[in-house]
Amino acid sequence: MMFARVLGRTVTDVQAETVVMAIKPLNVNQDVAGKSNPFLSGMPKDSIGSHINPHNNPDYAGDSSNPKQSPTAIGMGIQEGTILNFDSITGTVQHDPEALTTPRPMAS
Repeated sequence: MMFARVLGRTVTDVQAETVVMAIKPLNVNQDVAGKSNPFLSGMPKDSIGSHINPHNNPDYAGDSSNPKQSPTAIGMGIQEGTILNFDSITGTVQHDPEALTTPRPMAS
């Protein structure tokens, strides 16, 4: 309104439109193996992930018959620009045999 006052106007008409699109949520309950490497998602068989690590043991992408360290594929259409929300994520994984064996709660 400050600019309108410069022009000698004290009121102005405002018009607005809103377009709303409702999209139903898609719920997927999926167990994920602790050895899965998310960087291998969708990668071709024998792709290498985490090749530089302290143990010098890279992860390899597999296929449906031998997934190796690939995450489990799920049949879910995802398109560019899709927003993904993850909730109710729980579980523990121990990568180092010398680490503590007592599970600790996940950080929130």
